[in-house]
Amino acid sequence: MTAFGFTVLRGRPDDEELAALTVALRLLAEKPRTEAVQPDPRPGWTRPAYEPPGAWSR
Repeated sequence: MTAFGFTVLRGRPDDEELAALTVALRLLAEKPRTEAVQPDPRPGWTRPAYEPPGAWSR
C-alpha cells in the first residue's frame, strides 16, 4: 500500500470530515482512467449514401 497524505490549511475539521475527505481523495486517486471517445469522422452535413427512388419529389 502506498503512503497517502494531505494537509488541511484552513479550518478545524473534525474526525468525520477528515474521514470523508480521505475517502473522496482515495476514490479519485484510484479511479481508472477511461479512454477518450473518438468522434465520428464523418461530417454531419453530408447526405446519406443511398436515396430511394422518388426521394427528390418529396
